[in-house]
Amino acid sequence: MADIWKLMRCVTPRQLSVSCIVLAIVLAVAVSHLLWFLWVGTVPDGLTVVAGGAAVIVATPMVQVFVLMIHDLHRTNERLIGAQAQLRRRNLELHSTRDALATCNDELEARVVKRTTQLKKALDVAEQASTAKSAFLANMSHELRTPLNGVIGYAEMIVARDTLFGTATPEKIDEYAGAILSSGRHLNAMVSDLLDLSCVEFGEYGMTVEPFCIQRLVRAAVDELLPVATARGQAVEVILPPCTPLVEADARAVRQVLTNLMSNALKYSKDGDTVTVRLNHAPGSIDLEISDTGIGMTDDAVADATRPFSKFSDAHIAAGQSIGLGLSIVKRLCDLLGATFTMASSEGRGTTVSVVLPLQQATERTGQPMALAG
Repeated sequence: MADIWKLMRCVTPRQLSVSCIVLAIVLAVAVSHLLWFLWVGTVPDGLTVVAGGAAVIVATPMVQVFVLMIHDLHRTNERLIGAQAQLRRRNLELHSTRDALATCNDELEARVVKRTTQLKKALDVAEQASTAKSAFLANMSHELRTPLNGVIGYAEMIVARDTLFGTATPEKIDEYAGAILSSGRHLNAMVSDLLDLSCVEFGEYGMTVEPFCIQRLVRAAVDELLPVATARGQAVEVILPPCTPLVEADARAVRQVLTNLMSNALKYSKDGDTVTVRLNHAPGSIDLEISDTGIGMTDDAVADATRPFSKFSDAHIAAGQSIGLGLSIVKRLCDLLGATFTMASSEGRGTTVSVVLPLQQATERTGQPMALAG
């Protein structure tokens, strides 16, 4: 059937009409001659003209009607084919539109889920920040009140020495003054730690990257804390390699890291113990290691050691005045320096802290804001 319609596209109505009339004449002449021959026997000469004329008269209107019907069917079939093609195109467009809508819907759902997750995270961060602020205020109000009470209390005793105790001896006044000095130094250390932590947290810790001798810096830091160790009968052992390359970093930050770690090691070691400061040189880095044989920490305490205001046990609280910011500052300074900070400790056996410094530093690093507590 498809072949017939293809043939119809190549034939005009006139050509079809002529072809059908010629075919009718041929059939009429052939049939008349055959019938006449069968019935009569001899075919007359004029039979061909008569049969052809009759065929033309009879077949012409019939052929015209047939041709018109055929071409009407042809046009109808063409319109039907066009409609089917248009319907297929509309179906394809409908499928494409449906797929696009489904994709848009999936994207919108994904965006909603993502935004919901982001809002939930932001809400969690806000709640953590609120909790951190409350914990910070609670910790600081308690920590600041303790040395302030000491300062105020001993100062009042000195002022009222005549009315309360009669005439106070110079030795007693010196004792009160020493307690005031100790509380004042503790208060100053807390304020200094808070200022350092806030500078690091808000990216205001100015980093000056320049080459310096790490061995000279280690010896200077050890000399600074040596009087504290000597006063408690403690020793500081320094183990340095024969030579080390220059380190490109912020010398002030590296010294503060070393000072904080040595101060912690001395503070949480017993009288007469030895704190070891070891410097190792590896390709591309310097490993600064501080170890002690002090009270040590549990595994859980090590995991929380760099959290602000961490106080691990009653032994740590009794070992020295501290608000638990030293290791927090060290960890954040190590992040600024691009250094690796690790700590290993065993309760009752001491602690070893390692800071691996790359020999070359980026020219600028900024701190990442972190909660002060939580």
